[in-house]
Amino acid sequence: MTEEPSPDLEGLTRSLRAWAAGDSRAEGEVFSRLQHELRRMARAQLGGDADRHTLQPTALVHEAWMKLFRTGRPSVDGGSHLVGLMAKAMRSVLVDHARGKAAVKRGSSARPLSLDATGVVRSDDSGLALEPADLLVVDETIERLRAVDAELAQVVELRFWAGLTNDDIATALGVHAHTVERRFQLARAWMQRELDRAAAGSRDDEPRA
Repeated sequence: MTEEPSPDLEGLTRSLRAWAAGDSRAEGEVFSRLQHELRRMARAQLGGDADRHTLQPTALVHEAWMKLFRTGRPSVDGGSHLVGLMAKAMRSVLVDHARGKAAVKRGSSARPLSLDATGVVRSDDSGLALEPADLLVVDETIERLRAVDAELAQVVELRFWAGLTNDDIATALGVHAHTVERRFQLARAWMQRELDRAAAGSRDDEPRA
């Protein structure tokens, strides 16, 4: 499988600064860059199997774009921050659609899921193709982690939803890349325990990272 290129965060930052300075052409550049990155994230999150989902990648891109920009240009600190906002918008759209599905089962009916070293979630029986119900399980697990340790949850969120590298996340958070990797490994271990418990139909009341 060909590895997806890292987002062009510097290019996004340049376009955002030009847009903020009043360059009307830069708005189109930001739109084009966001379209590209959202499609990249959409392909990753839909696992290359859009038939399993109520949203096609293009529709997901459009809904996430509207959610992010419906009130005008968001206040951002640069390309890394913008990609994080994009990830949150896409996550919100996907989770809302998954919750809207009529038959979503929880607990013991959840499929076994694995969070790999790159931040990709895979199902044991179908690889990268995640069902809407799987996305709900992952989203709920990240939120449970956020209640325990918000910094760990933030790293997982940027890995899973935005597909950022350690260096990109370090830039976005203002920390060292080694710190990002250490936080991710702690988060990954905790989340894997929770995902295993969800598949088995049980979870700890007081999880600890």
